[in-house]
Amino acid sequence: MSALIDRVIKAAGTLALVVIAVALVAGRGGSVTMAPETAATAVTVTNPFSKPLPTRSADNPAFQPVQFRVFIEIPDTIASAAKSVYTVPTGQRLVIQTVSAYRTGTVAANQSVQLFVDGSFGGAYGSLALPSIPAIGMDPGTTLVAPFYADPGTAVELYDYRTGSSGDEFDYVTVTGYLVNLP
Repeated sequence: MSALIDRVIKAAGTLALVVIAVALVAGRGGSVTMAPETAATAVTVTNPFSKPLPTRSADNPAFQPVQFRVFIEIPDTIASAAKSVYTVPTGQRLVIQTVSAYRTGTVAANQSVQLFVDGSFGGAYGSLALPSIPAIGMDPGTTLVAPFYADPGTAVELYDYRTGSSGDEFDYVTVTGYLVNLP
């Protein structure tokens, strides 16, 4: 008797789910087509509101992609280098999303390299520090995914420091993000 009650409850639950699905789809302007009952019942559900999700830039055309790559060299006997890499256009704000650095050179194995991106936002000067890159006999890199903002007219700068000053250091830095128009 208990098995029969379980089967009835399961059948009622399944029927209730089908009725709810049909009601939801029909309420949104969709259609439901059911094949005549056979051993296996086929159900086709269509929804005219099913569309691909728009991308972020299509949602907001004010976002204008920005990407640039910069080469920074620290020559032998020098411990640091700096380079102005991008000036934010008037009437726009730069939103940096990622900074990626790849290093190579002839620095001693006990040195490490630290890169910073500097800029000004809301009148405050700030720095975004990438994880340090050790000189370990190969050419490693690092990437940082973090938002960083720069106001119109701000010169975005890269600073490259190392813990020693022997050998030549060569760093390739790629910055990606987008510009937003300001009111």
